[in-house]
Amino acid sequence: MPPKKRKNVGGGKEDQTISGPSSSLEKAHMRALQEPGGPRKLSLRYGGCIYEEHKQPVYALSFFEPLPDPAAVGGAPKPQFFASVGSNRATVYKIESDGSLSVAQAYVDEDPEEILYALCWTTTVANTPLLLLGGFRGLIKMVDCQNGQIPATLVGHGNAVNELKTHPVSPALVLSASKDESVRLWNVYTSCCIAIFAGDQGHRDEVLSADMHLLGHCFASAGMDNTVKVWSLEGQGPSRRIAQNIEASFSYSTSGPQRRGGAGS
Repeated sequence: MPPKKRKNVGGGKEDQTISGPSSSLEKAHMRALQEPGGPRKLSLRYGGCIYEEHKQPVYALSFFEPLPDPAAVGGAPKPQFFASVGSNRATVYKIESDGSLSVAQAYVDEDPEEILYALCWTTTVANTPLLLLGGFRGLIKMVDCQNGQIPATLVGHGNAVNELKTHPVSPALVLSASKDESVRLWNVYTSCCIAIFAGDQGHRDEVLSADMHLLGHCFASAGMDNTVKVWSLEGQGPSRRIAQNIEASFSYSTSGPQRRGGAGS
């Protein structure tokens, strides 16, 4: 996937400097910074740098943010984890409470020509970390970080996967945005493609990004066709069918007897 470039739509130089605040909100913020007792600039500390062995661009990274454990009250701070993707490799890093950084796990795809562009975190039914990876080949591979296995691969996109997003309410649901001009909604617990967002009302070029609303009832997507589209997952008409397919996807089975109503596009 080539680097994303800004188009120069103004006819002038591509990089322009804004000399001053352009809105009343920005002006009010500038005044607050100048007033005694007003907001202060954040004091940020540089934490270090790691050069990944593949020596290729690192396209995406994401922190693993598990649900809080009700049984864990107080005690020492727990280490944090985040993952990155580049080349055909995904790396999981561990940040200790003292700030030290180390490699916790690494996954190298068996296909040397694969280039991973996207990743997202979710959890298994047993509430263990599940890392989803997508890239040039259009496949979405699930890596169970508890045992290092790949329980399933989601197949359906006809071109590269550019973005992966987990549903904020249901960890079983994941969005994927692709160069094939579509966005797909998956149930990763059953490996079921619930819906394909494409066609007459879909994007006309590569879909670069997608994100879910915090409540999970809709999502937005953006692409190379210079459009932003908002899609509903609840309501009447086609949205109602999608909601029904989401429910049916939890009992989806390729063997047949447990499949209800067809959980497709």
